[in-house]
Amino acid sequence: MSSHRLNRASSLRKPLHRGYRFLFAGAPFGGIVTHLENLQEAIGSRPGIDSTLVLLESDPKELISHIPPFSLNWTLKSGIVMRSRIRAMEKDGKVFNAALFNHVTPVSLLGTFSKRVPVFLSLDATPQLLDRYGLWYNAPAASNLNPIELLKHQHVRRVYGGATYLLPWSRWVRDSLVHDYGVDEKKIRVVPPGIDLKKWSGAGTHGTPRGAKTRILFVGGEFKRKGGDLLVNVAARPEFRDCEFHIVTRSSVRNAGANVVVHANLAANSPALIALYEDADIFALPTRADLFSVAALEAMAMRLPVIITNVGGSAEIMRDNENGYVIPVDDEHALADKLLRLVKNTDLRKQLGEKGRKIVEADFNLDKTADVIFELMVHAADSKHTAPYNR
Repeated sequence: MSSHRLNRASSLRKPLHRGYRFLFAGAPFGGIVTHLENLQEAIGSRPGIDSTLVLLESDPKELISHIPPFSLNWTLKSGIVMRSRIRAMEKDGKVFNAALFNHVTPVSLLGTFSKRVPVFLSLDATPQLLDRYGLWYNAPAASNLNPIELLKHQHVRRVYGGATYLLPWSRWVRDSLVHDYGVDEKKIRVVPPGIDLKKWSGAGTHGTPRGAKTRILFVGGEFKRKGGDLLVNVAARPEFRDCEFHIVTRSSVRNAGANVVVHANLAANSPALIALYEDADIFALPTRADLFSVAALEAMAMRLPVIITNVGGSAEIMRDNENGYVIPVDDEHALADKLLRLVKNTDLRKQLGEKGRKIVEADFNLDKTADVIFELMVHAADSKHTAPYNR
């Protein structure tokens, strides 16, 4: 499959002044938090940039978030809390030239802020795309939209329409923005998440010494949705008894055999997590529902061959038979077949792993991602005067 090409936004005019104040704000959902933090660090460390990071908690401390109707609906809760936090910062004299959000919900009730300040939305999915995986993401089935859901759809459409730029992670999301929400294509830039290639250097060889166990790594917070149970089933097969399966998850794992090692509470980008990638030989993620796999990109950066399913935007990461294998959802036989092929062939693992590293360097490099977003934010900031908050 074709991959993304990140090019600098060379057509944008150069900054008119040197100092910028950028807000990075988001909802507490998995990989999109890691991506936001990575961007804030990469962009915020540049000369002349004053960056502020605001992350919502799953259970915000603000009193209003515990009062109906806000306490009964996450969109309302996150929207009102983010608005109150931004207003508090502005009242204290903080003025932002542009703001980047990692999810639509924190932007839902911003009001005049989005009219005064250029707003960017980085998106791994749209609500319509989430609806397709309703069972796994607690979303209503797309075919059963009731009047309330239709009102939500219209509200999201307005939020998307009011944003300065929409930055979908994949063409899959881009197409939904255009076809499901009528977003002007001129406001859209496909900008996939970038991996810090210095932190995820992939310096090791991943060469399993003769007689040692081949190490297979799975990283997925929601064990069942990510297909971890399929991997545990495969681990129990006789042909894999000499392999070691390392499972990183925040969920409970049942029926794990002696060759399955479970790792809990590992933070994103942590040395302990990176060490597991470094020690692994193969990365497997037979996910049933996904939007985009940052974990797979991290595996590729670490020169690991990847086995993944063809779901969501994850398929745009992979080049089947070049940097790993794409298998059907819930196909345990295909998972076992591809794993066994890699277990038996060290040279093939190295070949696929090296190709994966090159793909990340070219298309999913944090420095390139940060360059594109930084120049867009500067361009938007220079094109629009921002004023202090007025009550």
